[in-house]
Amino acid sequence: MSVFTEKDKVKKSTELSSLKLAEKDISGATQLFIYFKEFDKRANLPLPRAGRKFISEKAGDITFMVNDDADIMVVGADDFDETVHVSKKQYLMATGAKVYDAMQARGFADKKGVKNFNWLEKPKATDLPYILYGMVVRSFNRGEGKVEVALGGCPLKGDTLNAVQEGHATNFTRTLINMPYGIHVNNENKGLDVKRFAMLLKEKFNITACFETREELAKIGAGGILSVGRASAESPALLEATYCHKDCETDTPAVFIAKGMMYDSGGAAVKPPGSMKNMKYDMSAAAIAAGMLEKFQLTGAKCHVKVIFCLAENAVSDRMVYNGDHVQMLDGKMVHNTNTDAEGRMVLYDGLVYAQTKTAPHATCYLTMGTLTGTSKMVFGGRCGLFYAKGQQLGHSMNACNDGTGRVNDLFHIPDDPRTDNVVKSAEDGVDLVNSSSSIASGSEYCYKFIKQAVIKSNQNRYVHVDIGGGFVFDNKDITGEPLSYESGTGWGVTLMSEFFSRMG
Repeated sequence: MSVFTEKDKVKKSTELSSLKLAEKDISGATQLFIYFKEFDKRANLPLPRAGRKFISEKAGDITFMVNDDADIMVVGADDFDETVHVSKKQYLMATGAKVYDAMQARGFADKKGVKNFNWLEKPKATDLPYILYGMVVRSFNRGEGKVEVALGGCPLKGDTLNAVQEGHATNFTRTLINMPYGIHVNNENKGLDVKRFAMLLKEKFNITACFETREELAKIGAGGILSVGRASAESPALLEATYCHKDCETDTPAVFIAKGMMYDSGGAAVKPPGSMKNMKYDMSAAAIAAGMLEKFQLTGAKCHVKVIFCLAENAVSDRMVYNGDHVQMLDGKMVHNTNTDAEGRMVLYDGLVYAQTKTAPHATCYLTMGTLTGTSKMVFGGRCGLFYAKGQQLGHSMNACNDGTGRVNDLFHIPDDPRTDNVVKSAEDGVDLVNSSSSIASGSEYCYKFIKQAVIKSNQNRYVHVDIGGGFVFDNKDITGEPLSYESGTGWGVTLMSEFFSRMG
């Protein structure tokens, strides 16, 4: 996203978006007017009286009007409808997306290929940030070089500046999710594998610990991560990134442990082709964590956060771990690996142990996240994810942050039922845990109970687990809810995790 302001408030320029914002008015620009249904009752609209009766208020409809000095493009925005959008904020994001689509479809391009627009009347100050966010997210160009749209006269400060930066961070996450594991050119892989993702993280963020070889991982005892990446030609990795603002008032971080399965074949429990074709998105949690760090750096968030990236490729080869094998984890516990396609819980388990014992033994909270199970898709049709928290305060905080994003129903809180705590324990001598089993617990709850075994007793009320399996982080629509002509990372999670960790850290 390229953002230009009179005072150069944002210096970062990327190619993630084709929307440019300028504080100054753009000379010779088409004027943009968003027509909300509430305007039907207004007599003082800044629009030519002739032709008003032809204006369509239907969302996304475009009407052109002629003014003295410029054409006016009127884009219908209809009104908030709870049967269509879950909140007013979500409605405004979708409105921004529709406005951007209208600008792309009907704008006038100058010689440089930039379509220039000015606001005829800006939306209300409380609405503008969400509309801008929707526009920036919608302008995600996937590196295709869309004709750029320049929107003038937009003051980038406070909430509006934050919305634009959040849109950039969201598009960064989508870029990572969309990149295939393999881009094969002349027998060389130029896709987003473990090595390249680790390199990107080291270039962009403050990496405070890095274990990139099997020897380094073995030295700290990360048997879970090693077992998942055993069949891959390249080593799995564990990286620790630290963000701490210079004015942050606490030395105690909040910790985000993210699953980064760069590709998941299922291992010995090979997935069927239909379930495997989009497994490049199995690193969505790591991409969300990277987007969160990007937003913190852009906005200068005053918080202290560590991210543990657990990266691996769950491949198939003669070196792979088989169903039924035993694996010793980072805390020394022995796991009966009955399902190698339950690999996310294995890497998160090690990451959580590492966070508590090696880097942040007294964190304000520990959060594990991954595309782990399809439970939410079976229950909610893929509309939302699930989260678990024994501590009531953490549960309330997550719900409050979720509601604050405008994506009100995107996470469903599953109560922690102590009656299922022991379902993951093994009766076999010399074995502590079983990583997968048919039991009274759902697949998602079983996964949570397994990872929870890594939590030190004193940290039980400071642990929250988020299962984002089920498809809503990779879909044929983006975070605004508007449909796309292709499947993509939706951008979910950057806003929510940024808000949650800025509170916790």
